[in-house]
Amino acid sequence: MSVQHSHDLRFPVEKLRQGMRHAPGTAEASKAVRVMFRLGYAAKGLVFLIIGVLAFMTTLGQGGQLSDPADALKFINRQPFGQFLLLLMGISLLGFVAWRAAQAIFNVEHKPQTGMNTLKRVGYAISGLTYLSLAVIAIRGFMDGRVQNKGEQSMALTAKALEWPGGPALVMLAGAIIIGVGVYHAYLGLTKRFMKNYEQGQMNAKEHEIIEKAGMIGLPARGFTFGIIGYFFIQAGLHANASETKNTKGVMAHILGLPFGEIILQVIAAGFICYAIYCFAAARFKRFA
Repeated sequence: MSVQHSHDLRFPVEKLRQGMRHAPGTAEASKAVRVMFRLGYAAKGLVFLIIGVLAFMTTLGQGGQLSDPADALKFINRQPFGQFLLLLMGISLLGFVAWRAAQAIFNVEHKPQTGMNTLKRVGYAISGLTYLSLAVIAIRGFMDGRVQNKGEQSMALTAKALEWPGGPALVMLAGAIIIGVGVYHAYLGLTKRFMKNYEQGQMNAKEHEIIEKAGMIGLPARGFTFGIIGYFFIQAGLHANASETKNTKGVMAHILGLPFGEIILQVIAAGFICYAIYCFAAARFKRFA
């Protein structure tokens, strides 16, 4: 029985691996794999839609809360059929992880072997690992009935890294990479280069306008928060103090405490909502080749 189960498990994994070797969106790609990728982008978009809406409500005094992706999953869990939705989110996020793995490991976009593209593939791997942890949190939430706090886990990992030989330098390097990712997000948005990754011929004029504007606002907003997160990682490395790191929720709380913090946070929250639209557009129109 166990041998049969092992064979059954290996078959879909091997099929998925072979499907990843072909860029999704082409005739060669597995339809199931393409669906997984699109579900993954949709799930990511839902996470940032929740974060943005709740943050905006907070600034208006209409309830809401400052949230990170794990808090967004907690919000989902509190809704009717929340545990089922958590399972759906976990499976969908695994689709996004699969796409990042395909980009990082198999180079499915067939990018030239340059130093910049190698750095991008490293970034894809880091992104995949980040959303893998979120997918695991969602699936565990379905199984346990509650969602764990991801922020405490991240801080514990940073504290562990700081104990390694050269750990503070590694944490500072991580911060610099995060800042670089933020700058790249802003660059993609402000130059509209993200649009070339969409099947623009499938959009009508209104969809094109909305998606273009959403990306121009959402990507820089996401990049801005990446930059602040990276800054605090560098500070944590400089002072060998893991408690100085901040996640998305911590960054928003920091912004809220600044002069004109509510106004700045409203802009960031609106940016997250636009970033969610960008992700939904990727789920519908993105070219994976």
